[in-house]
Amino acid sequence: RDELVAVFDSDNGALLGLVAGSGLGPLRTGAIGGVAINALAREDAVTLALVGTGKQARTQLQAACEVRSFETIRAHSRNASRCEAFCREMSMTTGVEIQPTTSAKDAVAEADVVICSTISDTPVLETDWISPGTHVQNVGPKFQDSCELPRELFESADVLVTDAPAQLADYGDRFLVAGTPHIDRIVSLGNVI
Repeated sequence: RDELVAVFDSDNGALLGLVAGSGLGPLRTGAIGGVAINALAREDAVTLALVGTGKQARTQLQAACEVRSFETIRAHSRNASRCEAFCREMSMTTGVEIQPTTSAKDAVAEADVVICSTISDTPVLETDWISPGTHVQNVGPKFQDSCELPRELFESADVLVTDAPAQLADYGDRFLVAGTPHIDRIVSLGNVI
């Protein structure tokens, strides 16, 4: 899908231009992911797991590798051939061998950083698969009736961070932790950095 991004002058608010296309959105989201990993993941993080191998996974991985030196990277997708192709391509891009796994559980086992970037409307992993101290990023859906991560993972997290508080406000009662005490724990990434 094509996107339209307006670029404004930061001094006077004048419209400088419009950028149209489908590549900018994943790059922007990936960059935000890199900022989040840099600010929130442990400094000693060396193992990265990816669940989902689409456009968003590519840019998330590239940004993650800019802010941390991962020694081990594992990836899982429900489509094994797509996952293997992703691992080959992105191993060359990142300079780190990316290992395809046959299950999400194997991908996230003992990972320091987990990036979920699927379109699944049901959880693709379980809370008890995640080791204590792991940084988990959720790129996909975050609704009560559609979320790639289990609600319990949000509830057990030490900190909940969003890059877009206004977007969460627009979600209203549909947001995964709306109506729970956890909604008040969410902080803006801008306030963290």
